Amino acid sequence: MRESGRFELPLGAERRGQARLPVRGFAIIKGGRGRALAQAVDISASGVCLSLSHPLEVGEAYRLDLEIHGDPPRVKSVLARVCFCLASNGAYRIGFNCCLDDFVE
Repeated sequence: MRESGRFELPLGAERRGQARLPVRGFAIIKGGRGRALAQAVDISASGVCLSLSHPLEVGEAYRLDLEIHGDPPRVKSVLARVCFCLASNGAYRIGFNCCLDDFVE
């Protein structure tokens, strides 16, 4: 448990049950405070990790408009909940829990 009182898994602990696939792409994060553009880091059938310039509160829900580069590019809009937010190299790696079964090959 951190000083903030939030429980976090040890560094390096896997948070998702499915394999993570590194991706190139972006997401528009839509919530109560407007919109933000984030870079996609990796994706699995049960979530996505994004890099963002500012933190988001764990437990908050957002709509993600995902666009993953590839041939062909894949686009999906999904409701997601923040499951972790970690400072990383001057930005924040933010994990979102959402259903992407039909989006991940």
